Amino acid sequence: MKFPDPEESRLIREYILLPFLLHVFERDKKIIATSAIKTRQPYIDAIERAIDQAHRDLVRVRKKLRAHGIRFYEEQHHALGVDYKYVYKGYHLTAGFHWEYMKGQIELRMRYYLGEKIDLRKYQQLHE
Repeated sequence: MKFPDPEESRLIREYILLPFLLHVFERDKKIIATSAIKTRQPYIDAIERAIDQAHRDLVRVRKKLRAHGIRFYEEQHHALGVDYKYVYKGYHLTAGFHWEYMKGQIELRMRYYLGEKIDLRKYQQLHE
């Protein structure tokens, strides 16, 4: 049986995490837009820039996954986390993450996309 190499594993992880990140940014943008904060627009602008960059990265990840022949076909949310089923070189595999792991990874990516100097590769290598 074949398993994804480290680069393919990174792409799979990003494919799973980036849509959740986009959802969190969109939710936070709506909360800030309707809040009592007097100067909302700078926060909204920062979040919109982060959304734009994360979306561009998700498009790039999807293209690379297609180039590697990796195709996702099922997503399941459950009490402990999320599981994704995908086809890799003819094999049906599953990638899953616990909610706590997802929360930590999404917070790292939020910081990264909002401009904090974070090397995401350092954190990714811990889980490969």
